[in-house]
Amino acid sequence: ALAPQLERLASEQAEAARAAEAAAAALAALPDPEAAIAEYDAAARAENAAAAAETAARDNRAEADMALQRARGEASRLAAAAARAESRLEALAPQLARLTAELAEAKAALDAAAARDLPDVAGL
Repeated sequence: ALAPQLERLASEQAEAARAAEAAAAALAALPDPEAAIAEYDAAARAENAAAAAETAARDNRAEADMALQRARGEASRLAAAAARAESRLEALAPQLARLTAELAEAKAALDAAAARDLPDVAGL
């Protein structure tokens, strides 16, 4: 009458022994708690460093974008100033040509006057 119960208990004991062996193997495979904590701390430091680097990169990009916008604005301002200067030059070109011609005429008249014999007025 006890034989079935004994067989069942023996089977349960064997199953429990196998479970105990598996648990012991799983425990043996686990890393040392100190090593796991050190690994976690290292990973946290690396994550914090990556977050700081990402923040710095975003800040640098924002600064670069602002500098680019300022440079574009300055380039636009300089292009407008250059266009105004060119327009002024074009507007002054006829006057410059007229003044150059008048200067040439004045030089020619001066040279002609110097070539004539004029009385010496220094002694008067």
